[in-house]
Amino acid sequence: MNNIQKIKHYFKIAQPKASYIIVTQLLFIVLLALNLYTAIPTANVTTSISAYDFNKTMFWLIIVCAIVVIKQIIQIILNRIYYKTYNNIWTNVYGKIYDKISNTTSEGFTLTSKEKIINIAFNNVGTLCEFSDYLTKYISYFIEAVITIIILLSYNIIIGAVIILICVLIFFIQSALNKKIGALQSKYYEYQDKSLETLSDNYKNHALSHDLNINEVFKDRYIKHLNTSQNYKIKYGRLLSVTQNWFPFCYKVIVCLLSIYMVYLTKSNIFTLTIYIVLSTYLTQALTQMANSYNLLRYINNMSVAALRIQTILDMPEQDLISYGNNIQDDISGGITFNNVSYKPKDNSNKNMLETFNIKIAQNSCTLIYGSHLCGKRSIYNMLNRSVKPSTGTITIDNINIYDFNQETYKHNIAVVSNKEYFYNDTIMNNMLLSGASKQQIYKVCKDFGIHNKIVSSQLSYNTNLKKDSTVLSAFDTYLLGVARALCTNAEIIVLYEFPSGLSTEQKDKLKDILKLISKEHTLLIFSYNTWASDICNNVYKIEKGKILFK
Repeated sequence: MNNIQKIKHYFKIAQPKASYIIVTQLLFIVLLALNLYTAIPTANVTTSISAYDFNKTMFWLIIVCAIVVIKQIIQIILNRIYYKTYNNIWTNVYGKIYDKISNTTSEGFTLTSKEKIINIAFNNVGTLCEFSDYLTKYISYFIEAVITIIILLSYNIIIGAVIILICVLIFFIQSALNKKIGALQSKYYEYQDKSLETLSDNYKNHALSHDLNINEVFKDRYIKHLNTSQNYKIKYGRLLSVTQNWFPFCYKVIVCLLSIYMVYLTKSNIFTLTIYIVLSTYLTQALTQMANSYNLLRYINNMSVAALRIQTILDMPEQDLISYGNNIQDDISGGITFNNVSYKPKDNSNKNMLETFNIKIAQNSCTLIYGSHLCGKRSIYNMLNRSVKPSTGTITIDNINIYDFNQETYKHNIAVVSNKEYFYNDTIMNNMLLSGASKQQIYKVCKDFGIHNKIVSSQLSYNTNLKKDSTVLSAFDTYLLGVARALCTNAEIIVLYEFPSGLSTEQKDKLKDILKLISKEHTLLIFSYNTWASDICNNVYKIEKGKILFK
């Protein structure tokens, strides 16, 4: 795939708004045109000062200031468009990924596809977002260099060509010297490190043996390395001075002499002289930016890799995205067994990893698994909701592997409640009816949970829209409503992942009573960062740095 094809592929995957890119490119060109045009009023300022014309000097100074202000405004607009472009591409790509996932016929991602989607998206979408900015910048750099060369040649082809040739020659010499400077700097730091290592060795020797003769040897070696490093520093310092000071000075002197000679030949004025001096200096910057175009090739390659990785998600067959079986057994008792289960993220990080463990949870019991952030409890939770598969071992419900259940059966067997329940922009009753329960069952559970009276005392009762009228139920009552909906599904297993923060003692006691009630007829599995609910649990497990500890 050549670079043109890569860029076409980028537009196909990222789908940036063409209007953003066009406007950005135009603004970049206007910006470089203003940079070039600044030379004209600057030259006129110089001419006016030479002629002691105060009014013209002030006029052209105002023009220069106006150009500076306009350039700043354009830069602000470019920044705003950049963030809009970034957001546009980000939304497009993630929208495609979301559609790809939501159009599958089953929930429950395999370990590989789940982590592939997360890692590919987060590691590559940013590269796609940045590429359009790089592309427009480097196109502008090229245009900038070409326009500058045309202007220089337009006054006098021979002298303009000589100035350009000298500029190019100096650029290549500077590039070669910069490589040499880089090598000398490396040597300088190398011997700096050696001198520090010798100093450290000397300290250890002195502390252990007090051998003065050896210490003297260390001292001589230390000073030798130090002197060597300083010699390298002097060498690259001299070269740096040549590239940063003498080359620009010589270049400007040559340009100035050639410009004066051209004025002499053509009987031109100081304005032409100033144009040459200003633009010739500007050309060195333009050529440097143009020479750095190899960076654009690197950005194209990086972008292409990112786009291809995103494409693997969008082209991934459905069977690779999902993991489900065809077991429809729906009369389980609710016993859960973790047999030789372990988990290691694909990125080899230690976050949420788990060492091999065995846990057996009896039916109609309450189990607490707790631990700090990133300890590994989220991995167990994700395994239970079939978001990821264990690296080793099996998880079974009534001796049936959880991945053997089909989607609908598994949803009937296990209900999950997070610390922030998700409700649609609809009435309380319609949200609760999603559980599949009757209205009578919903009323009974809400009464058992102590939230029925609060609902019916409101103006619209169960027809209250939770999103539009959030004052009817408190955050705690809304959480209880989520637990009630889970209970209404008649699932044998109910999983609670974290509790709402900031619960009062009274609310904790009320929640404990509800959990006791649930665990009498259901298998209850609680994930928490603390142990306040441990006194109602049959088993308590602590996770610490990926290890499961029975309490």
